[in-house]
Formats: sequence, structure tokens, C-alpha cells
Amino acid sequence: MLHMGLLITPWIIEMQNAGVRPSGFTFSILMSFVSSPYHGKQVHGRMIRSGLDVSNVVLGNSLINMGSLVLLIVFSVILTMKQLDAISWNSLIWACRRAGQQELALEQFYHMRAAELLPDQFTCSTLISVCSNPQDLEKDWRIQSSSLENKIDGM
Repeated sequence: MLHMGLLITPWIIEMQNAGVRPSGFTFSILMSFVSSPYHGKQVHGRMIRSGLDVSNVVLGNSLINMGSLVLLIVFSVILTMKQLDAISWNSLIWACRRAGQQELALEQFYHMRAAELLPDQFTCSTLISVCSNPQDLEKDWRIQSSSLENKIDGM
């Protein structure tokens, strides 16, 4: 299987050498191919050097999803975003969970609720996997209760 991360940076350089400036959408698509922290950092650095506004919600969400490989990138992106939507929070919660930071994932859910954003099906699915440890059943009930009280978006 071809490792796409190896091709991303040369492809961006080739575009720029041809006079084509990669857009936010270009980087958003490229980030979906990133599979290692090393390549993720390369794409993130290229994006910044290209002068793109990483506070844009589409780019920010793509960076967060890509950055779940490196939790530090995720939080640095979140801090630069002007607006967070449910996708931003879901991506952040997922990144924390993927990094094995279950408590941090739950904290982000509580911040999402404090921002008055409703959890959706993805939020609940992620949180249930966060609380899959039998010791976390109490947290699981609090999440389900919160979700039901607020009528999960999309259900």
C-alpha cells in the first residue's frame, strides 16, 4: 500500500512551483491522507507558511482530525479558532479519546455543553466508547442523561 504522507509535501511544493497556491480546501483534503505525526507536522507547517488562516473552522476541523495523531497540535489549533461548532468539539473529544486521554475527552464534552452546543450521535457514540471501562459506568449514565435531556441533535 502506498504511504500517502510521503507524497503530500512534494506535491504541495510542485503546486507552488507551478504558480498554483494551495487553498484551504486543498489542505483540508490533503490532511485526510495524513497517517503519521511527522507528516501531519509537515502539512501543518506548510499551511502556516502558505499564509492560510488556520482559525477558519473548516481548516481548523481538518487540522483537529489530522492532529488527533498529535494531541498538542489539536489544542494549538483549537486555541486559534475563532468559532467552535459541534464538529470542532466532536473532533477534539475524539482526538482525546484516540490519544488514550479519557478524562480529558470528558472534560471537553463538559466544555461543549457549557458552550451550549448540543451533542449529536457522533458525540454520544464517542463518549460511550470513552466510558467503556466498567469503572466509568457512572460517567456513562451522566452522559446519557445529559444527552436525553437535551434531545440529541439528529435523533
